[in-house]
Amino acid sequence: MRLYWFNMRNCRLGSLAFAVLAVSLAGIIASCSTDPVDAPTTPVTSPMPKEEFDFDQHIASLRHLFGNPVYRMTEFPDVDLVRVVTPQEHPEVWKSCMNTAGWNVVASEADGYGYSGSLPPDQVDAFTLADYTCMAQFPADDRLIKPWSDEQIRATFDYYVSVQVPCLTEQGFVIEPSPSWKTFRMSWLPDGQGGYVAGDTSWFPYGSVPAETLDPDRWDELQAKCPQLPSNDILWPEG
Repeated sequence: MRLYWFNMRNCRLGSLAFAVLAVSLAGIIASCSTDPVDAPTTPVTSPMPKEEFDFDQHIASLRHLFGNPVYRMTEFPDVDLVRVVTPQEHPEVWKSCMNTAGWNVVASEADGYGYSGSLPPDQVDAFTLADYTCMAQFPADDRLIKPWSDEQIRATFDYYVSVQVPCLTEQGFVIEPSPSWKTFRMSWLPDGQGGYVAGDTSWFPYGSVPAETLDPDRWDELQAKCPQLPSNDILWPEG
């Protein structure tokens, strides 16, 4: 079972990631421990000095993410920045941090983040706390993450309408009607670095999928048949 967190190459941490998380959390399965989160033992030179990284903004974004109804965090521990990492190394750093905390997870830059095993309902909060802590300790350097442009937004909209909606409909789900291209485009907001992130009102077909009712095998099958995002060769044809 995989939980697709977000593709570090394709997008900044924003509302699109929230939507992916929201429909994926129902598939949580992991082996767990309540041990405290420690930093990975292998040091790597930070791509950005701590002094230059806006850690307060990073924490604010994480609290917005983890405070949504899916994760339900209401209290956030004080976390110190360990180091800023590159998008390419972030999956392994996050995996190492989570493994150190006792969680059996998998992660890759291409496919996203996930975990395997069996997670009792009473362990969801503990996993979420470890996840938040690792994400806070080891942020990715935003300067090295490609921002979404008009081309990527249009490619995503076209994929949703022409591929994902028919696929999900064929799988038996009733999907919210698509907005016009103009409305969809206007829901994406400037990220302050020359690109865009999906806003809170952005249409996301998987938002109509009742993920909480699906068993892990069915969720995996659905992900394989109807991927949540278009492939990298569509989003980033230039490589």
